[in-house]
Amino acid sequence: MALTVHQNLEEAMARHAAMIEELKRKLRALHLPELYTFLFIAKTEQDILTARTLADHGIAEKRVPVDVAVLCKQAVLAEQDFAQAFHVPLQFALPHFGQQDIAPLITPLFTIASEKFTGPFFTAPCEMKYLSIAIQKLLELAILLGAKEKLPLVKLAVQRQGGYALCIAITATVPPTVFEKQTDLFMMYYGALAGRTSLPFGSGLEGYLAKTILETLNIPMTITTEETQHRMTFELQLRKEKK
Repeated sequence: MALTVHQNLEEAMARHAAMIEELKRKLRALHLPELYTFLFIAKTEQDILTARTLADHGIAEKRVPVDVAVLCKQAVLAEQDFAQAFHVPLQFALPHFGQQDIAPLITPLFTIASEKFTGPFFTAPCEMKYLSIAIQKLLELAILLGAKEKLPLVKLAVQRQGGYALCIAITATVPPTVFEKQTDLFMMYYGALAGRTSLPFGSGLEGYLAKTILETLNIPMTITTEETQHRMTFELQLRKEKK
């Protein structure tokens, strides 16, 4: 019964999301600082709803072929306002991918830039909705971690690994205290890290939601660190369908 009710609420949730985006657009056009306050409230509200949904019935996984490069680029675009609120540059990249990769598919009658022709190279079967949420939550976590750094930067890169895997890497500049308390990043409200970073400016659920979703979808996540550079990277591994 609960699952049916949640499925029937999808239309209302879509309308709610559309209203939020429209109000964000209007506040942005007016250059009002209230945009960021509204953004924080809307994100917290959405995180609470997502956490309740996961607790009530989990994820009814629907795996479909997804252009992961496009999905990640859209996630980066969706988080630009949040990044700007904390003055953190947020970038997207496709390392080691360019015109030479798509050259065999180009003809005199069909020319296109490589960044607009990623489908044949970056498509993998995914649960699109919740993978997108997990990526956005990791981006928000990375932005919050980098907010107090002298030279903050968050970058999302999608890279092919052979012919059968993709790696989504989210790299952020982070304070040194984070290296000692990595497990706290995925607790609700961040434990000991809450008072030593900008994490309290979020909902307190970003890391928890990302980890919960990725574990449910069986998507492995590893964390690598470069302590001398104050950098931390969250890496997600996706399997492509064998042809």
